[in-house]
Amino acid sequence: MTEQRREYNRVEIEGKLARDPDVKYFESGAFVVSFSVPVYQGKNQDGGYKPSVWKDVKAWGFEDAANLRKGDRVHVVGQFGQDVWNDRQTGEERKKEHIFVNRKFTGHEVYVIGDTSSQTQPDESPVDDYDSIPF
Repeated sequence: MTEQRREYNRVEIEGKLARDPDVKYFESGAFVVSFSVPVYQGKNQDGGYKPSVWKDVKAWGFEDAANLRKGDRVHVVGQFGQDVWNDRQTGEERKKEHIFVNRKFTGHEVYVIGDTSSQTQPDESPVDDYDSIPF
């Protein structure tokens, strides 16, 4: 009996935007919304917070994402992607990871969470102690 190998590429993040997203339109009518989301990393042993890790997102075809603004809390479901190019000066291959989200893909989502009328509200979280989560 042969063993089936299951490959899975799904990522789900949530955080507040620190700046307005960039929107790029193409002649074909397609568009991509690019933004970065800080991902909470928990607390240190001394009780202080670990620095957030920033993840770049490229959302294709999500009209609502084009209306995102600094301070909006977003929830993103997509998959890992990677841009590859050659450096113009050195010719070396360069790579940059991002989260790829496409409206045409089942399960991919970008949406705003909660009230966006006040951008000065503290960063609220439904969980007080992320270190107690068993995963």
